[in-house]
Amino acid sequence: MLGASGADEPAPIGIAIGIKTGLIPPVLATPELVVHGPHFLLGAFGIVTSDQLTLGGELGCEFAPPGKNTFYLLGSYFHYSRNGTSGFYERSDAMTLTSGYEWKGRHVELQLGGGALFILADDVSPCTFCFKGLLPTVLPTFDLAVRYRF
Repeated sequence: MLGASGADEPAPIGIAIGIKTGLIPPVLATPELVVHGPHFLLGAFGIVTSDQLTLGGELGCEFAPPGKNTFYLLGSYFHYSRNGTSGFYERSDAMTLTSGYEWKGRHVELQLGGGALFILADDVSPCTFCFKGLLPTVLPTFDLAVRYRF
């Protein structure tokens, strides 16, 4: 779509795929799918390994119009589970609230921010040497994503 100035205007709804990083078990990075609308983003992310699963969703507010660099506020929720050998298991539910800035190029976007990670539930099978209960329920976190926009 061409605007009055002859430059390409971004579509009101856009889709981007990429890599999301942060304090996300079992690794610090997961594939991510994001839908951008006017002043909002809705995303899903996750990763599956042989004995671990992380699934999450996110909802955010972007302050600038579609396709423009912008400050953002983002809330995400994710569930992590691990079923190991010998009956060992681990399950966690967490939520993050972050804010930051998002740079948007023609086909690439970079998101960088920080905020808080809230551990909502943490369950570990009984074990002799565990870290259960040693971490606080609120931790600092970072938000970094690189995506390709269609």
